[in-house]
Amino acid sequence: MNALSASPALIERLKSAVGERNVITDDHGREPFENDWRGQFHGRAAAIVKPASTDEVARRAATRACAAAPSPTDRAGRSW
Repeated sequence: MNALSASPALIERLKSAVGERNVITDDHGREPFENDWRGQFHGRAAAIVKPASTDEVARRAATRACAAAPSPTDRAGRSW
């Protein structure tokens, strides 16, 4: 399984954890998160998960959903 073949069930669990609008799966929406600011490093992701509150981060539901799935997970903190 590669990063772009996450199961639909995992995507649904992520949406349930942080809300549908906080799970980005379309190419255009994912693109800014798949490339570093210098343009040197590029990646591909099945989804970008953006918790909307510190409570959602503290519950770690999205992290648990990824850990239970046979999909690679990468956490990145951004400072825009």
